[in-house]
Amino acid sequence: MIGFKEFRYSMKVFIISLLTNLTLLTVLYYIFNIRQFPPKYGRDFWIITTLIAWSVTFFVKKDRVMRSGYSSFRKSVIIFSSMFCTFMIMLFSIDLLSLYDTKTKEIVNIEEVYAANSRGLTIRNFNVIRSPMIYSGIKSRKKPVSRYAQVVFVYPFQSKNHDVFYSLIFEKPIDQNADEENQKKQLDDFLVYTRDTIMKNYDFDKIKNFEYITKMSREYRDISEAIPEGQKAVLLKPVITLVEEKAKVEILSMIRAIAVVFLGYIAIFLLSRVPNWK
Repeated sequence: MIGFKEFRYSMKVFIISLLTNLTLLTVLYYIFNIRQFPPKYGRDFWIITTLIAWSVTFFVKKDRVMRSGYSSFRKSVIIFSSMFCTFMIMLFSIDLLSLYDTKTKEIVNIEEVYAANSRGLTIRNFNVIRSPMIYSGIKSRKKPVSRYAQVVFVYPFQSKNHDVFYSLIFEKPIDQNADEENQKKQLDDFLVYTRDTIMKNYDFDKIKNFEYITKMSREYRDISEAIPEGQKAVLLKPVITLVEEKAKVEILSMIRAIAVVFLGYIAIFLLSRVPNWK
């Protein structure tokens, strides 16, 4: 049957395209972000890299598919549906790769942070200098659409190089319909509250588990805003849930998302073929 023949052809094209892109992404990610720690490049770099690889694959695939004997409409369905799904799976794969070998390593003191090469750390002994760098600002969130006040505290650990920091982020929704002056007042009030109430009685010794905030971490950009530009910094965020436990949940979520995209590709093909299936 022509329909089944076309389906096999489209799946072959899709899988070859996907494997080619995934192989390239995995090799590059291993070289720059896994083989060395902390990762050299952040999420934005890998999204751009994915787009470049995807674009090259698109033109190669387009040239090959256009030579097939299917109608122009069927060729377009094969090309664009497979490329869209390939790109979506690639984005989820970036997150999967960032979770590779996530585990918590126990160290004695702050000086061992540099050689630990681990995203998760349990630090037995440390002292925090209670003289923080503070950043505050109003942020926007797309999903759901909202605005919120954000306050970041970065406390230096007592260390030889003075470049390891205890990082905390506090957020509170604000009235997005209020005028700029009112939103600024809400931010200032939140800053005063976190600084004079929460942090005044904060127990730095209570939590011994930390997440090493790297360029691949979603909080990296926000926390980095509290650090002077150009200053070398190792950012540690206290966590209650160990990073490997958090990673397991995220990995399952990414695998489900990839499965949905894959099934979505099959559904797009089948639904576009139903009127002419034979």
